[in-house]
Amino acid sequence: MPSVLSSKKGVESAPFFLIVSAVIMIFTIATFYPPLSNWMMKMNDAAAIRETAKLRDAINEISSMGDVGSVEKIFVNLPAGYFIEVNELELKTYRKANFEAGMAQEDLITLKIDNKAKTSINPDSDDPNELFGQMTIELRYGEPSEENKKPFQIWVG
Repeated sequence: MPSVLSSKKGVESAPFFLIVSAVIMIFTIATFYPPLSNWMMKMNDAAAIRETAKLRDAINEISSMGDVGSVEKIFVNLPAGYFIEVNELELKTYRKANFEAGMAQEDLITLKIDNKAKTSINPDSDDPNELFGQMTIELRYGEPSEENKKPFQIWVG
């Protein structure tokens, strides 16, 4: 049985097949990469909307308890680049694209909070209106007091 190196045909045709294989791989990557990145962005959008709905449900639940001493902790895990804006009567989720690229934010969903509940985020956090990343949020019913302020604490009243 002759070896590959001693066969002239195998040695002469190998570079041709390597080039053809590389061209096929380049066209395959160029064809499938954009839909894959779009799919990943849609998955992150869905995760951010799911976390916003979880937070809204927890706010509505603690406001329905109606007791000043009610406290509930909830873990929020938002994908990178996604933010939840806490307003008095709604939660707004949006995606901030790369700031370096000069792209603006894109609103994903706005969820209304129960009519009775009014929310305010603790002003001791970095941005008093936005939640982002992984965090444990403490929800408290009642009015925020000056002596009991902690980061990522949302008051529901």
